[in-house]
Amino acid sequence: MLMLPLFLFSISLQCKATTGAPESIDVLGYDQKDKKIYVLRQFNDESCKLPRLYYFNLNSKMSSNKAVPVQSIYMTTKTEQNLNDCTDTSELILEKIEHIQKRLQTLNSIPTENFQVKIQQRKIETGQFWQHILEDYPVQRYTQNYIIQYQKLKSSVQKSISYNHAELRIARAYHIPQHNTFLVIVQYLGIPFETGYTVEDAVLIR
Repeated sequence: MLMLPLFLFSISLQCKATTGAPESIDVLGYDQKDKKIYVLRQFNDESCKLPRLYYFNLNSKMSSNKAVPVQSIYMTTKTEQNLNDCTDTSELILEKIEHIQKRLQTLNSIPTENFQVKIQQRKIETGQFWQHILEDYPVQRYTQNYIIQYQKLKSSVQKSISYNHAELRIARAYHIPQHNTFLVIVQYLGIPFETGYTVEDAVLIR
């Protein structure tokens, strides 16, 4: 099994710069026993904010296709500090994430061209939404409700907020073994800071 080394996660522990960066999703793998797909949201900047672990529970009803945050590994007497600051406990949390990944089956990516983004509702606003810019710099903000469709399968309704561009791009897709279920990673320009950075969301289709 290909493992994501712990040092990749440790990027979030650097605390010196305030440079922005994309917000990405790492697909850690599939727990066959518990029927759970684990994903990790990486913040990639140097703010010290720890990656956030989520899972999709395939045993849940099809109407409940939302990612569930894993809270237990972050629970300490100083939870909020551990999520956002460089602490000794941060290393322990990263080790817990790596331990979970060791029991997971790696998911292989598949072609994305047959997955379609269907916009259900779109709201467009123009304003000074870009962060840390002193002069007038109006941009468009797109608040969109959408689903992802693949053949006769579809996701639950998702929401995105993007800037300057309405495009929702399917960056990667994965098939879940022994299930008629797919996981896709949707990417859009969701961080209005510096030159602008992309955000990724994980979406379950079944």
